[in-house]
Amino acid sequence: MKYGNYRATKKRFHIMKSPLAMAIICVILFVLIKATWSIHQKAVVSDAKLARARVELVKLQARQKDLDSQVSELSTDQGIETELRTKYRAVRDGESVAVITGDVGQTAATAGASTTVSVGWWRGLWSWFGL
Repeated sequence: MKYGNYRATKKRFHIMKSPLAMAIICVILFVLIKATWSIHQKAVVSDAKLARARVELVKLQARQKDLDSQVSELSTDQGIETELRTKYRAVRDGESVAVITGDVGQTAATAGASTTVSVGWWRGLWSWFGL
């Protein structure tokens, strides 16, 4: 009985050593390796997408916080008035708008005296010829 079992085992090993069996094993191994590599590549891509999505989520949460603060500020009468005054330069009845230009330390008399008109080089050339 033991002898019969030995023959069956020897026959199995003999089949495993055949070129056809080796080719089938190589094909199966190749398919498994290719599938594993494909899964790995998909995992890498999904990790990158997850990282981008987390960054986008942080940006959107900051944007939502900013918008919530703007909405809460615009919910009050003072917030609406401040926004109207800054955005549209609106004034109340009885108020007037004063537009101030120039440096803070510069007065109206010195502002006119210190400005010089730059003359283009063509005009300077024509004046040199007396034209």
